[in-house]
Amino acid sequence: MGFSCRFFILYQFLYKKSGIVLLPIFIMPLIFALFFKIYDKIKTCNLANEKFSNKKNLKDLLKIIIICLIPIIIFSMGSIAYKEVNYDSFGVFCINTRTESEMGQFYQNLLLIQDNNKDTSNWIPFSTIEKAWNASPTLQSHSEIKENLLNTTWTENDSNNYYFKGDLFSWGLREAVFSIDYLKMIK
Repeated sequence: MGFSCRFFILYQFLYKKSGIVLLPIFIMPLIFALFFKIYDKIKTCNLANEKFSNKKNLKDLLKIIIICLIPIIIFSMGSIAYKEVNYDSFGVFCINTRTESEMGQFYQNLLLIQDNNKDTSNWIPFSTIEKAWNASPTLQSHSEIKENLLNTTWTENDSNNYYFKGDLFSWGLREAVFSIDYLKMIK
């Protein structure tokens, strides 16, 4: 049962945007278990009038620490394995390309560009994308990405006024980049 719960928590942490909320729920029981085991060991030693620092007690304490670290090690190895799969498939060593990596940073930078066309439902209008492309020689050398952004399934078109509702630009950017196999070219 505990083994299944660990993989459920790992799955939720890696695949959900809100998965980071589960991290304290995962780690706090381990910290409490470690604390109470150490406290119990010290209390037992005091009742038996023996020193806590003798070899047997230190060996027991080391076993407790190792047992509490096993789930954290499994969780960390699962995260590394997931990053490795993304690296092999897409050329990026991260879990979430929406908020991490160069694509995530580009998305964050576009959100920072001042534009009067932005509102609560239109976070990144095409005029913001135009501003970014006009300011960057690197982006200008990849005009095919900008053209593909106009034709993604995430793009809204209102009388040739292209825009992305909410954070859909992050998905549109992925689609535009993947459509030209750019990530495979840089691998």
